[in-house]
This record gives sequence, structure tokens and C-alpha cells, in this order.
Amino acid sequence: MCRLHRTVVVICMVMLGPPAGALAGQARVEGTLVEKHGHRPDGTSTASSYAVRSGGRLRPLAGAQPEALIGQRVRVDDGEASPGLQGRARAADDQRLAAAVAPGPRSLLVILLTTSDKPVAAATPDATRAAIFTGEASASALYEQQSDGATRLVGRVRSDGDVTAPLAVGVATTGCDARTLADAADTAARADGWALDAYDHVLYVLPRTTACSWGGLGQLPGSRLWSNGVIGTAVIAHEVGHNLGAHHANSLRCVDGAGGWAMVSQSCATTEYGDPFDVMGLPARLMSSWHRAQLGQLPASQQLTARESQTMTLISSDDALSAGPRLLLVPRKAPRTIVSSWLALELRSERGPFDLWAPGAPVTTGLSIRVVPRMDIATQSQLLDARPLSSTFSDAPLQVGETLSDTAHGVTIRLNSISATAANVTLTMPVIVDDVPPSAPVSIWFGGDTRSIALHWTPAVDDEAMSHYEVERDGTVLGTTTGLNFFDTRVAELTRTTYRVRAVDVSGNRSTPVSRDVLLTDATPPGAVPGLTLAADGAGVALSWAAAADNRAVAGYRVTRGGSAVTQVAGLGYRDRPPSGEQVYEVRAVDTAGNEGPAARAAITVAAPVVTTPPAGAGAVVAPPPAPARAVAKRPQIVRLRRSRKGSYVTMSFSAAGAKSIAAYRGGRRAAKASGSRLTVRLRLRRELRKQTVKIVASSAAGSTSRRFALR
Repeated sequence: MCRLHRTVVVICMVMLGPPAGALAGQARVEGTLVEKHGHRPDGTSTASSYAVRSGGRLRPLAGAQPEALIGQRVRVDDGEASPGLQGRARAADDQRLAAAVAPGPRSLLVILLTTSDKPVAAATPDATRAAIFTGEASASALYEQQSDGATRLVGRVRSDGDVTAPLAVGVATTGCDARTLADAADTAARADGWALDAYDHVLYVLPRTTACSWGGLGQLPGSRLWSNGVIGTAVIAHEVGHNLGAHHANSLRCVDGAGGWAMVSQSCATTEYGDPFDVMGLPARLMSSWHRAQLGQLPASQQLTARESQTMTLISSDDALSAGPRLLLVPRKAPRTIVSSWLALELRSERGPFDLWAPGAPVTTGLSIRVVPRMDIATQSQLLDARPLSSTFSDAPLQVGETLSDTAHGVTIRLNSISATAANVTLTMPVIVDDVPPSAPVSIWFGGDTRSIALHWTPAVDDEAMSHYEVERDGTVLGTTTGLNFFDTRVAELTRTTYRVRAVDVSGNRSTPVSRDVLLTDATPPGAVPGLTLAADGAGVALSWAAAADNRAVAGYRVTRGGSAVTQVAGLGYRDRPPSGEQVYEVRAVDTAGNEGPAARAAITVAAPVVTTPPAGAGAVVAPPPAPARAVAKRPQIVRLRRSRKGSYVTMSFSAAGAKSIAAYRGGRRAAKASGSRLTVRLRLRRELRKQTVKIVASSAAGSTSRRFALR
């Protein structure tokens, strides 16, 4: 903030969060953009500096930054090793922060300080309580009056306001380090029993000191404010306004093409705090209707945004009982361009103790007209001067019979007549047509597999209102949704596809689309193996089955006997040589992605070797088994036994009969190894990769073999 109070030299600053060291070498920082603003006694502004509040720290930000992003969440990319962030802030997303706070009482704790070099407090607790909470012209009374009783400053311990006794802190005012003083005050107040976190606002009242060249400081937006020995309403109400999200009330002086003074033109210069009719300027006045609306202190029913020419009645900004608008907003729109500023019209009436003007003062007999931004942007309002040849803005309001022309936007405003509580106004303007498409969703991300793809995207914004989102797949519209996600269940036959999402507003304007290529992972297992039959003969057991179905393709069939893997074959049969006795076989289909289907199960009893009866006198003779074929060493076949997923981790078990060792590799690096023929490995999915696999290598006396399996 900036304040000129009596003879105190003042610098107005917006400070958010504690100071922090330089942030060197960090690639990206996200947080809230804050401004540190100064003001000289002659009314000129010093250069602004900026910072990003992130993780409870205030990180200095080099260079000029977009003022429209103050108080908004931003992203800064810093590619340099220099101290401080070196990039330019940009919106972290398209969700803007609402400037208005919920109406209602605002709890405030006032901490009176004494320092090692200033042992006397600026005021007594009783005098402070009267000036801020209970006095007829207190800061609390100002907010209560301008909000029609909805907002006031209150204590949590005492009904007439919470003010500490003077608390001594062991630091000096030398250097005017507001954050250090506040930290010391917080420690002292907590030791005295005050619960600081329970308050909407905490005010630090320093003993008046020339070490600080300001009269007051305030976070914009925030909860902390400082006073340099001043407890007057002009300072305190201004700083509370910053906390609530209001920036300064400025004035605007314009010149025409010939260099002469003009009410409004394309060539204008602003004066910080130059609005004499708003406490966010210099005096202790009620806020303008626009600032009241921005802070949620003017009902929406009494705000009107014009869309076409009309003659209408504007009610006084202090008339909460009469029907009609107390604030008229006129859009300043160019074709195919989003409205970025409005003319805000209001009528002020005399109302003590804050809005006391001399009889016939221009502010009560005319229309005050300001150039304002969108309400959720924390930047300055600009009061226009209907009498640009005078040297003061006290006569700035447009009077009866006068017309203000904003030729660049085709807008004229004529004040026809006025009474104590209403003004008759004729507005001429182009019909507002929604000819601007919404922004495109910033990005698309997805999840799922061949069963279903779930698409998600960031919201689009529109100057009027959003209607819905349109979703395409490979150029064909699949459907629309008013939400931020869409589920495509018709993807079983696809391997790779492209989705596009575009925003559509209520007028049918369509944004440019945002696209995303999707490589679908096959997570659908094959069906059951049909028709499994077993037949035993002298050469062993013959297994046969019919082909299983899959949404993609079956790569083979895994055969187990008694729960142990036997083999995996590509065909529809297998001959096994089991030992005698009852044998239980299972056959599962395995697809090209490694998914296994349900087991087909069958059992068979294998007979013992045949015994023949010898002639009398001879011993029993057992028919010798057929001579075994010469063993031929085979490389082990790798079979996946089990797959499960929990969160972003996948656990899989593998078997390779006859292997001496088995290992898993991912991205060229070994992830696991085991001696023998079995291995269990647990791997984490990487979201940024579309296709992820694990390579299994099994080694035996006959050599090694390898096979890849999909993780997703």
C-alpha cells in the first residue's frame, strides 16, 4: 500500500510472505505472483519488484511481470544460475482465483509493539480499539457502512476488538525489516496466549519510526498488515482492502490527437492513488461501487453489465433499499477481441461520517466514471476526468447535460438528470456479440487400455460462458460432455489412435482443438481354451484343444501339470510323458501382450508299467520300458506364471524349466536375478512412457533364451 499521513514520509508496498534466499538453478517454480510496490512523497511511484510465493517462501523474481497475474497462480521457468528467478511469469492454468471474499465479519488481532530502540508503543490498547473497532469513524465502521452491514472488523476474545498490551520484541526498527519485526511479534503474542492462526487478519502497529519511510504495508491478497505508528482509518482500512484483494484507486489523465486534454482517449497516463473518492486512493472515503463488488460487498442483483444501447436509471451507490443497479458496467469491446476493460459508472451521495462533501460537490451531482479490469484481476481502477482542463480530480464526475465519448469503442454516455438518490443515463454502444471462441484446453492426458480409454483435460475459458466440450477420435466426433473427462469404450480393435478435444461456448464458437496420440496397451486376456481332451497310450499323454479367442491375437498356450509349468506351445496340442498315477493338466491361452486367459482343466490316470506272468519255475519278468530316446539338450522356454498390479507397481512371476538362472532387464539395466528356473520381479510403471516392457533372459547348459513382456 501507499499512504501519506500527516508529515510522515511514506512508501507504499505490497508484501506477501516471508523473505527468502535466492532460488538458483531451479528449472520450474509454481506459486502465487506478488508485487512489492513503492510510492514517493511527491505522488510518483517507484519501480515495482515481484516475487513468487511458493511453499511458504517468497522467492524474488527478476524483471517486469504481468500485473494482471498479481494474486494468481503462476509458473516460472528458470534456465539460468543467477540469483533469483529469471523467467517471466505465466498463468499456471486457466483457473482464475476469485478476488471476492465471503461477506461477513472479519476477525482482526492488533499487536502493539515496542522495540529495543523504540520502547514506547504508538498508542494505548483503548485508543487503538476505538480507532479501529468501535469508533464512529473507525476502519470497522467504514467496512460495515459500505457493505450495508455485511462486513465489519471484530475480535475473537473481546466483542469490542482484540488488541494486545504493548509487547516488547528484542529487535530494533533499524533497516525497517517488516518481516523480522512481524516474526518477533508473532513469537511474543503466542507467548502471551494469543492464537494468531485463528484470525483473518493480524495488524502489527510499530512505534512511529523514521527508519520506515511508509505509513502502512499490506499483503495483496493476504492476512498480514503493518502500520508505522498510525492507527487512523485512512491507513488501516486501506491495508485491510489490500488483504481482501483490492488494488489502488488511481486517476487517469488523457490527451487527444492534437495534444490537448481529453476525457478519455487512447493516450492516457495514470496517477497512483489519484482517486479522491475511494479509500484505496488517499482519503478515508467509502470504496467505489466497483471495488465493493470486487470484494463481494455489493449484491450481484445491483450490478448491471450493459450489452446494448439504452436509457436507464442508476441508483446511488449507498442506496441499498431501492430497486435498480448501483453499478453499471459498460464493456469496451473491439470485434473478435475479448473484453479486457469496462467503464464503471456510479452515483455517490453524501453519507457521514466518511462521505461528507460540501453542498453541491460534483461527486454528488454527477456520475463518477472509471476504467476497470475484470473483477477477478487485482489491479488498479482508473478514474476519468470529465473536466480535464482543471488541475484537480475533485470535479471529475460527469455532470447533467454532459456527454463522455469513448470513440475507440463506440461508446457515449450522457447524464440526462439527477436526484439525490438516482441518475437518468442514456448509453449508446454497439450491441455486444459473442464473436470470440473459447480458449483450447491446455492439455489432454489419458489412462486405460483396450477395454476403455479415459480422457481428461484442463478447462477452457470463455469471455461469455462455456457450453461443452467436443471429443473426436481419428477425425470422427464421438460425443460431447460438459465435464472435463470422456470415456471411450469402443477401442478393443485399436492399437494406435488420435483424440482431439475442442471447447464450445454458449454462442456456438468452437476453439482450436488440442490433440493427443494414444498407443493402446492390451490388457484384455484371451478367453478360455475350449475342448481340452486327454488321451493316454504307451508313449505318454496326448493333449489337444481348440483355439481360444482374443481381442488381438493368441501367441501360444501354456501347459501345466500338477501346478508346475511344463511348456508353452504355439499349436493346439502337446504330447507329454508323465509318471504313473493321476495327473491334472491345465492349459491357458497367452496373447501377444503376455496376458493369460482362464485355465481349462482335465485329469487322467496314467497306468503303471505292464507286468507279464513267466512260465512255471521262472521268476516274474517285467516288460522293459522302451529304450529312451537320446536326450537332446533344449534351451529353456520362458513362461509368465502370474501378473498383478497395485497402484503404479506391477508384480510378475516367471518360470523357465531347465534354466540354471533367470534375470529381468528393463531399459538395458538388470532389474532382478535369481538362481534356478523361477523369478519374481516388482517394477514401477512410468507414466510418461506409452510402451513399457520387461525382458526376461533364462540361461541353461544348452544356451540362453529371452522374451519380452508388456508391463501395462
